[in-house]
Amino acid sequence: MTYYDSLQHLHDTAALNAGIKKLKAAGHTHQRFFAGMNDKGEVGLFLNDATGKPRLNIYINKHNQPVIETLDENGKVVSTK
Repeated sequence: MTYYDSLQHLHDTAALNAGIKKLKAAGHTHQRFFAGMNDKGEVGLFLNDATGKPRLNIYINKHNQPVIETLDENGKVVSTK
């Protein structure tokens, strides 16, 4: 069980938030993977690098078209298919 998992089992919102704040301060909370709908209405897989920056997006856009994007270390799209 990870530290984050153990925080969730506390069922104490204040303790959970304090633990997450501790993880963020130590730099351990970068999201690496997201599957679902983003705030642009795109549904797919969104992969980030070790620093939490977007690097690969595979999704269906709002017009039901499939898209594969590769992004550079600054988040700029370098190729699209």
